[in-house]
Amino acid sequence: MAGEIGGAPALASTFAAPLIAKNYADVSWISHIIFSYVNSIINTAALRPLEERDVEWLTPSSDEAHTLASEFERTYQDVKAHYNPPVGRSDARRPWTTLTGITLLRLYWWPMALESLWVLVEVGQRLGTPVALRQFLRWLQAYAANESPPQWQGWVWAVVLGACGYSMAIIHHQLFWIGTRCGFKMRQQAISAIHAKVLRLNSAAVNVLSTGHVVNLVSNDVRRFDDVMPFWIFLWAAPLELAMVLLMVSLELDFLSALAGVAASLAMIPLQSGLVRYIGGLRRNTAQCTDERVRLAGEVVEGALAMKMLGWEDPFAEALRSIRSRETSFSRRMQRIRGINFALQFCITPIVSFVTFAVYRARNGSLNVASVFYSLSLLHLPKLYMVNFFVLAVQTLTELRVSLQRIDKFLATPEPPRPGQQHHHDFAKPHHCHRRHDHHNGDPRVSRCSDPGGLEADGASAAQDNGNSTGIAHHSVREAIRRSLELVRGGAAIRHSREAPVAAAAAATGNGVMNVGKSGQAAAAAPEPYPLGYVAMRGADYDWSRPFGRHDIRLTDVHG
Repeated sequence: MAGEIGGAPALASTFAAPLIAKNYADVSWISHIIFSYVNSIINTAALRPLEERDVEWLTPSSDEAHTLASEFERTYQDVKAHYNPPVGRSDARRPWTTLTGITLLRLYWWPMALESLWVLVEVGQRLGTPVALRQFLRWLQAYAANESPPQWQGWVWAVVLGACGYSMAIIHHQLFWIGTRCGFKMRQQAISAIHAKVLRLNSAAVNVLSTGHVVNLVSNDVRRFDDVMPFWIFLWAAPLELAMVLLMVSLELDFLSALAGVAASLAMIPLQSGLVRYIGGLRRNTAQCTDERVRLAGEVVEGALAMKMLGWEDPFAEALRSIRSRETSFSRRMQRIRGINFALQFCITPIVSFVTFAVYRARNGSLNVASVFYSLSLLHLPKLYMVNFFVLAVQTLTELRVSLQRIDKFLATPEPPRPGQQHHHDFAKPHHCHRRHDHHNGDPRVSRCSDPGGLEADGASAAQDNGNSTGIAHHSVREAIRRSLELVRGGAAIRHSREAPVAAAAAATGNGVMNVGKSGQAAAAAPEPYPLGYVAMRGADYDWSRPFGRHDIRLTDVHG
């Protein structure tokens, strides 16, 4: 008992020790191929529940969220500087013609090329398996007929046939692992780009976009990358395999019989293409309904108090039920079409086999066991690639086209200039001032200063008989302009109501008054003592690209 109690803490500490092993980027190529780098995780999971720290060592630095985000942003800005496609638009047959699509292609062209290499190896392995089966069956027939074939040939073809089946597991999972990992990284980068875009937008730009639209982008649209990347490769691999099947069956039987079987397979593709095109429209309608539902639900939650006070629970509940009903209707139709496409793969092989052998027999062809099983094995191959994976590739790529357009359109939303950077080069330039005279009353208008940012100030001199007051008033005008320009450089966000009165900056003597108005006319001096250089902004939509929200500011003396 004592030994058990004494050993329990040591055992617990051993189980609680974090798992230490090699990073994914440091393992050997053999470990990458056979996935042996996860053995330590599996062994640890057999002893105790896994914790988050147990797999921290496995993730390479290139897969960290901040690394992926900065890499996407840098590449996106580079693409944006050299390529300017129509915002949020792309060819219906080419979803990669947007800025986001080109950015992803630049980032993942090498993994996609490596995935293409693996799928070529798999196509060769799949086509080689029927050949090994035919040779093994011919050896068995010769052995059964007492023709005394070499025994080593039978063993060789048996080993080759078994090796083809074993290699299928390795090759197939390699190309799917590469595609799945690329889709995961694309999804993470799209989410980070959307979040960063939201943080860079101001309230005016955000108000144009609904909350439900943004939530739907990061929760639903980005999932299309996970769906597409494992299957996009079969857009060209499936037709390539089908062409090779046609050639090999033609050499074994005849061309017309092989062509009849392949034509039976291809006859279903137009039907599937029409269904996939219809799925794309349903996907777009579903996304719109989801955006509307999430937006309305958010408004209901935010305005719950007002809704309860006004007794609007039932109308809002009915509106949400109506939107949800339309959304589920579109989703139900999508699932039905997907079910039809999935059912076609169970019908294609018997139909193709019947058509092929019927035509061959009608042409007085003779069949044997080796030829039948060889042809059946070849005709069975398009069931996976052409009927299943090819349709999934077209279907998911169609859905990705819609999602990619929505994501690209959101990322292309105009951004406000960053504080402290707007017109920075303009404010660094010296202001140009010149004197002018008022031809109506003969009083000299001392200053008319303008800067490249569009700021103009007309300062009226004080009365001729009050030289000291005039000098102090002009000093106040210059001080007010200097302080306002400092506010513009700093990017201070000042918003006031449209009903705010015109504020004045009183001179030290109380004679010089600065009026900021739409017409530039003089106004009465404010009775309360404002700080030197005080300026109140009129209008709720203050734009720092136009100082004081106006094209001009007139500074007028009350005695002028």
